[in-house]
Amino acid sequence: MRHFRSAAGLSQAELGRRIGKSQPWIAHVEKGDQDVNLGTVEALAEALRVSPVDLLSFTPRRA
Repeated sequence: MRHFRSAAGLSQAELGRRIGKSQPWIAHVEKGDQDVNLGTVEALAEALRVSPVDLLSFTPRRA
């Protein structure tokens, strides 16, 4: 999710505001410490302007 958030030029706080969640909650999701339900995945995808499938299937490349 961090990749898409950065690409969209959004801070954690701004993304959280757009979906009704806190900045710490967004940070926990990005670290993998917080599970999300399907409705939240859809809200995140809409806020990030990506499809839910893209959000769930993204694998970052390692350098």
